[in-house]
Amino acid sequence: MALRIRRGTDAERLTITPENGELIYTTDTKALYAGDGTTVGGKLLASGSAVISNIDLNSNNITGNGN
Repeated sequence: MALRIRRGTDAERLTITPENGELIYTTDTKALYAGDGTTVGGKLLASGSAVISNIDLNSNNITGNGN
């Protein structure tokens, strides 16, 4: 199964409450958010090259190379 990330503008992000674990990438502000099922727009994880918050992967790791 492929990983899909919801994309849209920051204004569009603020109109939804993403499900728990759902990722959202804002195309205008270049930020990544994760849903918790209750927070409108999700919680900010990263913006630009700065990581704001760690992602809980239930003790699983993501590894890879490249950008």
